[in-house]
Amino acid sequence: MPYPHSSGFEREPLGRAWRVGVPRATAATSTQAVPAVAPGAVWTPLIPATMPPKVVESFGRSSPIGRPGQPAELASAYVFLASQESSFVTGEVLAVTGGRPTT
Repeated sequence: MPYPHSSGFEREPLGRAWRVGVPRATAATSTQAVPAVAPGAVWTPLIPATMPPKVVESFGRSSPIGRPGQPAELASAYVFLASQESSFVTGEVLAVTGGRPTT
């Protein structure tokens, strides 16, 4: 198994490259708008249900803001990309990460 499930951080650079690279590459060869949202650490009910208590306790604290995001804090990014106001936006990734760079 190339990516053990020890912490999940081994896969983070690959995930970042995917979230940023795929929309940009697809937009370069498409006439359709291909925007994306790169969410940071976001608190959901799955966090305490799927992570050990020690990880849950510190979840999101490594972001520059110092806390995990809430789903409502990401909602406006998705609504914007789904709206007509974003019709000229393509190949861009809106980073809603609490200050953490996407690349």
